[in-house]
Amino acid sequence: MTEKMVHHKLMDLDDNYHIIDDALFLSNGRSTQIDHFVVSPFGVFVIGTKGYSGWIFGGENNEYWTLYMEIKPVSIIRFVRMLGTFVSLIIYCEI
Repeated sequence: MTEKMVHHKLMDLDDNYHIIDDALFLSNGRSTQIDHFVVSPFGVFVIGTKGYSGWIFGGENNEYWTLYMEIKPVSIIRFVRMLGTFVSLIIYCEI
C-alpha cells in the first residue's frame, strides 16, 4: 500500500521527471530492489519506501538499527548502507 501511495504522488511531477518503480538489480549472485527512482534535470533520486510505525534507534556508523514496533524490537538494515549498495550496482541508466 505504501509504495502505491508514493507512486501516485510521484506521478504528479511534471514531464521533466521520469519515474521508475520497483527496479531489481543483480550483481555477483546478489540482488537488490529499489522502490522508486526519480530522474530529473537536477539529478537522480532514489526512494526507499517503508511502512514502519514505531521508534527507530541507531547510530551513523551502525550497520543495523533497531526498530521498536509495539513491544518487540526488530533489527533492520540501515537504509544509508543499503543506498551504498544501490549506487554501486548502478553503472549506466538510459531513459
